[in-house]
Amino acid sequence: MTPCAILIANRGEIAVRIIRACSDLGMQSIALHTYAECDSLFVHLADRAICVDVTSDLSVYLDGALIIKTAIDAGARAIHPGYGFLAESADFAQQCEDNGLIFVGPEARIIDLMGNKETARKVAAQSGVSIVPGFDDSSDVSVLLEQADRLGYPLMIKACAGGGGKGMRKVSGSNDFVRTLYTVRQEANAAFANDSVIVERCLSACRHVEVQVLADKHGHCIHLFDRDCSWQRRHQKLIEEAPAKNIPQHIREAMFTQALMLCKHIGYCNAGTVEFLYDAQDQVFYFLEMNTRLQVEHAVTEMITGIDIVQWQLRIALGDILDLAQVDVTSSGHSIEVRVLAEDPYSGFRPDIGGIEYLQWPQGDKIRVDSGVQAKDHVGMQYDSMLAKLIVHEGDRQGAIQSLHAAINNTRLIGVANTLKAQQQLLLSTEFQNLTHTTDLLDNGFCFAEPKDVLAIVTELALTRFLLLLKGKDNSIWTTLAGWRITDTIKGARHWLYFEKHGEHYSVCIQQQNETLSCSVNDVETLVVQSASFDNYVLRYYVSEESCECFIYHHQSSFWHSECSEIGFTSLAQPAERSSIGWGQGDDALAIVAPMPGRVVELLVGVGDQVEEGEAVCVIEAMKQFLTLTAPSTATVKSLRCEIGQSVNQHILLLELEERNE
Repeated sequence: MTPCAILIANRGEIAVRIIRACSDLGMQSIALHTYAECDSLFVHLADRAICVDVTSDLSVYLDGALIIKTAIDAGARAIHPGYGFLAESADFAQQCEDNGLIFVGPEARIIDLMGNKETARKVAAQSGVSIVPGFDDSSDVSVLLEQADRLGYPLMIKACAGGGGKGMRKVSGSNDFVRTLYTVRQEANAAFANDSVIVERCLSACRHVEVQVLADKHGHCIHLFDRDCSWQRRHQKLIEEAPAKNIPQHIREAMFTQALMLCKHIGYCNAGTVEFLYDAQDQVFYFLEMNTRLQVEHAVTEMITGIDIVQWQLRIALGDILDLAQVDVTSSGHSIEVRVLAEDPYSGFRPDIGGIEYLQWPQGDKIRVDSGVQAKDHVGMQYDSMLAKLIVHEGDRQGAIQSLHAAINNTRLIGVANTLKAQQQLLLSTEFQNLTHTTDLLDNGFCFAEPKDVLAIVTELALTRFLLLLKGKDNSIWTTLAGWRITDTIKGARHWLYFEKHGEHYSVCIQQQNETLSCSVNDVETLVVQSASFDNYVLRYYVSEESCECFIYHHQSSFWHSECSEIGFTSLAQPAERSSIGWGQGDDALAIVAPMPGRVVELLVGVGDQVEEGEAVCVIEAMKQFLTLTAPSTATVKSLRCEIGQSVNQHILLLELEERNE
């Protein structure tokens, strides 16, 4: 293999990962980016960076013709698409070949073959792989309904061109089939420009187990063992581990055999993943799909095998022989990964946007962080919500769970909502410990423990502010806060601090009583502490001789609490007058507002339409997720306040409803 220049047609965490693989192989990495990402981590790490002037930031990473022209002009020999839409685009792979560029991935015909769920099912069955009972698309809805009734419910309707959990809906009964079919086709057309679907039996209480494969152009094909990716929400993965545990060895070997059979049958080349659903109760498994690209969770496989999958992607694409024999591939220890997502798990995993105020990753020989962000970056709504991956590798599964739990505790990500605390709960759950968690457990109502109550959070912020003032680090407000004095003792004095957050105001009273400090928020006593200290953004205090601590970041008058990392509380010198914000008294229940920033992709009703409780009224998209909003009650559409294609902020009014007069 001759070292050459590789253009990276992606951004963020995966771009950083590819850059590091290029560096290790002595290859030149070229990153393309927009003006908005000039200071991004992947731009700084690349050997060369090319800024592309476009109208939309997102279009840079989706415009195949622009990327190919940039690669040719830059003298690149190959293009690595990372993962995402271009990595799954047969058209883009073919365009690369037609223009004399190497596409780092399989051939266009393979991507086309396995990227369509309908043809993938057929090819898998032909190669001897077990497939889920189901049937293919038909333009005749009545025919589909008849087949669905014959197969039996529940069923899954899946977009043929879908992926990443998008374009998939569960149907519980015959009455819901036609409506759900319409919804899936609409979403599939919007996301993939292809509204064809397949229908399969819905396998509940299953685990998601996948086999990593590597194959070259010379007929060599091996597997790198398996991974378990069963903790999912909306069919998208949250936690991955390798190897998969508590699976009989004959089942594992059968999965490996079928994965290799499929690869050899279609003539697969490069890295890929064959995914299965495993029914632990009946000890059977079924083919789910094949991902003809690098997977987000490839890191856990690298950790247990010591094999750099991204390097092998590059080497195979450039013609190297895969000189790894199957007997030489070994597995050591256990690895677990969490995807660090800019989402609020306590609000249905709603995507969040904002600036990263403070960022600190955990350190350790057995900890790996694949990150695409740095402090002061802005997280926007136009890209996927994944910020980074946190991976650990230990001697056994229990050790990996404990290590990852500690690593999350030592992660400081302030400024946007993130999933880490919820993932920590999943790691420690009985279901995960006992390997009884399944792909549908979260969506069926797994209960997360709520973060700290807002009054407890404000109390700790006030303690922090109080200690900073005592240290004299901020003397500017002493003259505006009656009662504050720098003296040898504060005994008996009542000290007031004020905080504001999103229009909500909190008055905190701190008073010394004997040997303790008593704290009250809005006249409610919240805490009595014996002693407290604040250093390096860590607040430590004692309650009834029990030590407590939390991470609090502050900058000027803004304070962030690790339990509420996306919200900055403002410390006020004096109380601000309260303001009322809303749509009007009594109207909230009949207002459809945007639960997150996004883009309106579909309006399903018009003015004057009658809607029933739970009926879909519009669909918005944010961070590559589609959210269907429904009517809260039986009503009539009074007005539309948005239009298709419009970008909307969180809490913006989208539709007004009014009570229906019977």
